Amino acid sequence: MGGCLDEMVGRAQRVIGTSFDRGSFMARAYPGGELTDHTVPAAPPASFDAVLAQAGLPLLALDLAGAPREGPAAWLASEMPMRSIGGIYGFPSDNKLGVVYTHTIRPRECFDAVLFVAETTATRPNRPSLPTPDPVVLPVPSNLELSGDGIPAGWQALGVHRRYLHAIIPPDEPSPRGGRTVRLSRAAPWRWGGGQLIQKISAQAFQGQRLRFAAAFRTVAENIGAGALVFLRFLPKPDSDESDFYVGPLATVISAPQPLQSPQWATLAVEADVPEAADTFVIGLVLTGNGAAWFGDLEFTATVRSD
Repeated sequence: MGGCLDEMVGRAQRVIGTSFDRGSFMARAYPGGELTDHTVPAAPPASFDAVLAQAGLPLLALDLAGAPREGPAAWLASEMPMRSIGGIYGFPSDNKLGVVYTHTIRPRECFDAVLFVAETTATRPNRPSLPTPDPVVLPVPSNLELSGDGIPAGWQALGVHRRYLHAIIPPDEPSPRGGRTVRLSRAAPWRWGGGQLIQKISAQAFQGQRLRFAAAFRTVAENIGAGALVFLRFLPKPDSDESDFYVGPLATVISAPQPLQSPQWATLAVEADVPEAADTFVIGLVLTGNGAAWFGDLEFTATVRSD
C-alpha cells in the first residue's frame, strides 16, 4: 500500500513510522491462531529501535526529514535492522521458514518522522459486535418501494450493530414522487464509518448487460466528509480454497468520488457493465459519518450492451 501511495502522490504525503523498545502487544499466535497478548524484551542491540531507546525518553518524536544530513545524524542514512511485527507473531518450533521480526531499513529513506514508545501495553479488544448474517442472494432486486417498518423487507443493514450504530428509521416523510422513504442516521464521537442498506443479487440473468441503480436522497450532515452515496459491487464465485485469506470484489462503482450532501432532494446514480466473471452483485444505499440521509424513489434498470 505504501509503495502504491508513493507512486501516486510522491512527496505530497508524509510517512510516519512507529517504533518501540519493549512491552506487550496483541497479535494472532503463529501461524494464525487466536488473538492473544505477547510480550517482548528490549529491542535487539544495534537495531534502530534500540538506538532510539538509548535516549532514555518514554516517548519520542524524531523529525527525520528535517534532521541534518552531516555529522552524527548522517547515521540515519545507513542500513540497520528495525522491528517489524504485524498481525501474526510467534516462532514455529523448527523455524524452517526462518521467521524473523526485523526488517533492514535506511530510516531517512523510509520515514519523514518516527514516533517511539519505550514500553508498550497490549491493545484492549472492543466488546464483540453481533454477527452479521450473510445476505440472501435474490434473483432480481426486490422491494425498491422500501415497504416495511424499520429495515425494509428484503434489505439487509450493515454497520448497525456497533456501539455507535447507524439507526434505520421507519419512513417519516414522503419521497419527491410521494413514495416511501427510509432514513439512516448516526451520532458518534468520531467521523468515520458508514451505515448501509444492501441487497445481494445473482448476476446470472444480467450477463452482457449494463446496470443502473439510482435513488433520490437528501441529507443533514454534521461534519465534513459525511454524506450519502449509492453503489454497485460485483463479486466473483466463492472460492472453496480455504488457503485464500481474502477474495475481494471484481469491481465497486460508487455514485461520486466523495459522499454528497444536499439538504434538498437530489439524485444519486451509478452505472456499470456486469463483468463476465461476476457471480453476484450488490446494490447499496450508504450514509457516511454523522448526521442523517433519506432515500427514496429507487430505480434499477438493466439494458443489453450494444457491443
